[in-house]
Amino acid sequence: MRVLHDFAELPSLPHPLAMAFGVFDGVHRGHVALIEAVLQRAAQMGAVAMVTTFDPHPRKVLAPEQAPLILTSTDHKLQIFSRLGINLALVLPFTRQLSLLTPEDFITAITSRCELRLIGVGHRWAFGHRRVGNVAMLEQLGRSHHFQVMELDPVTDENGVISSTRVRQALSEGRLDVVKNLLGRHFSIYAPVVWGEGRGRELGFPTMNLQPVSEKFPPAGVYAGHALLGSGRAYKAAIHIGPRPTVDAGPSLEAHLIGFEGDLVGQMVELFFWEKIRDVSKFESLEDLVGQIRKDVECAMKIVNLD
Repeated sequence: MRVLHDFAELPSLPHPLAMAFGVFDGVHRGHVALIEAVLQRAAQMGAVAMVTTFDPHPRKVLAPEQAPLILTSTDHKLQIFSRLGINLALVLPFTRQLSLLTPEDFITAITSRCELRLIGVGHRWAFGHRRVGNVAMLEQLGRSHHFQVMELDPVTDENGVISSTRVRQALSEGRLDVVKNLLGRHFSIYAPVVWGEGRGRELGFPTMNLQPVSEKFPPAGVYAGHALLGSGRAYKAAIHIGPRPTVDAGPSLEAHLIGFEGDLVGQMVELFFWEKIRDVSKFESLEDLVGQIRKDVECAMKIVNLD
């Protein structure tokens, strides 16, 4: 995927563009529907589909005290966009200077530098300084700058509009089945593998240790899941997130990859959470801990189906 980070890079794109605009935190089913709709329209128009998003989340800059805990890092979003078929993204650094652009100036910064055919946005999209720009204004600007506007209706389920807020709430409650329904996939964390303390290997169950950038996680516990490596290989996993009271160690995010042998330090891995196996517990001895880990691995093997 090619990623741009500034309006000034847009003239390097030789093709007409169809852009999906959004923050896309979580890349839930509503976001996916918008991106897929833009991909379809782009193909019909002879344009290249592109996602335009922001880093960090705008509220981190404008109202830090109200900023939500982030579900997906920017690198994670790009991974998901790529799987959806997006090969081009504009990730704009969100600064106070950018927030001061009027809706007209924001759109002109794009249309003056590329051939824009379409902008796709979600329901009630707002943009520009003080969010005074709305879809009606965007359509007016589209007539002036010769691009079309597509506003996608909200995606709903039996409990209402699917949103990042609902995903965060369900994740806080440990309701992974609800999270999966809202996302259209298992919740995952995309992060680099870092050096651990080697305790898992000493116990006979080597683990990879992740250092996530995202901020919102499932509750502490042991989970069944799977890991997707950069090579494209997937492995069933027993995942631990939270404190490690038996060895008097602080919190960690680590996973034992069933059947994997090798070193992943320095690589990016996506870790998917399927189902909680148990809470974090303190065991009387390392032998008891090893026995429980063995049961956790067996449980994960039964729960996770990668066929």
